[in-house]
Amino acid sequence: EGEIGPTMKTKPFSIKLYYANGTEMKNVKLEEPMLLTLDVANGTNASELKCAYWDEDLSAWNNDGVEKVPQESGAMVCATYHLTIFA
Repeated sequence: EGEIGPTMKTKPFSIKLYYANGTEMKNVKLEEPMLLTLDVANGTNASELKCAYWDEDLSAWNNDGVEKVPQESGAMVCATYHLTIFA
């Protein structure tokens, strides 16, 4: 039987920033981490989940540089210093 890989538990989303003239900022690196709160499906144990982003160079999900922030509420919160597509 084939190996089963990770399953996405949130809807992917992206964050883009723009200059005042409407030009998109590329390769944004943040000085302080941005905290992202992700909705997880009912019945999902957030403590078992990992934060990840879509690595366009690898064409795969990657969790380097993205950290999960512990929450007592059970919410899924990720801290990141870069902007891309998250899930």
